[in-house]
Amino acid sequence: MAGTGANQIGVNRHGILHKVGGLSRILGDSGGALDLGEQAIAAAMRGQDGRGEPTALHDRILEQLGIEHLEDVIEFYFVGAREIFDPARLAPLVFESAAAGDAVAGRLIAEAGREAARCANVILARLFAPDEAVPIVLGGSLWQRARCQIMYDALREALDPRYIGVELRLLDVEPVLGGVLYALDRYHGGFVDDVIRGRLARTYVPPAAEEA
Repeated sequence: MAGTGANQIGVNRHGILHKVGGLSRILGDSGGALDLGEQAIAAAMRGQDGRGEPTALHDRILEQLGIEHLEDVIEFYFVGAREIFDPARLAPLVFESAAAGDAVAGRLIAEAGREAARCANVILARLFAPDEAVPIVLGGSLWQRARCQIMYDALREALDPRYIGVELRLLDVEPVLGGVLYALDRYHGGFVDDVIRGRLARTYVPPAAEEA
C-alpha cells in the first residue's frame, strides 16, 4: 500500500503474517505521498542552490504553494503557520513532472518503487518459497490513481528474481473495502465469498463522489 504513507503486509497459506513499515517516517517508512512530497522539496532546493540537478519541480512547487522563494516553505512548519501544510499534496506534481520528462522527478518515483520492492523482498523471504505462486497486490493512491509506469517498473526490477511465482496485481477497488471484508471474515469465522465481495465493490461510493 502506498497512499499518504506506505506499509506492506503479507500472509502465507499457513496464515502466518509479516508486516513491514506503516509506523512512521521516524522508524523508516518511505515511499508514500508524504515522503515523496518532502523529497520533491529537497530536490528542488538542491537543484536551485547547485547541490543537485535543476528540476521543474522548483517552479511547480512555488506555484502550488503560492510562495515566491522555495525557502519560504519553512514558514509552513512554524507554530501558528498561516495554514496546515501537508507535503503529501505535492506528490501529484512529482508524477506530472516525470510525465513531462523531468529526470529528477522520475528518479524520486523510481526510488519509491524500489522501496516497495525492498519491503516485498523481506516478506517474500520470511513467508514464501521461491517456487510459490505469490500475488503482490498494489493499492493506495500512488499505485491506483497515479498508475505510473516508472514506479511499477522500478518495483518489478528490484524484486528478488529467485521468486519466480510473483505476480503483480493492481487493486481494483477502494482500499477501505479491505477493512469491511476483514470485519466480515472475522464475524463469519472464515473468508467471505465472492458474491459479497462483488456486491461491496459495486455499491461502495467514495466520499468525494458522494459529495459531488
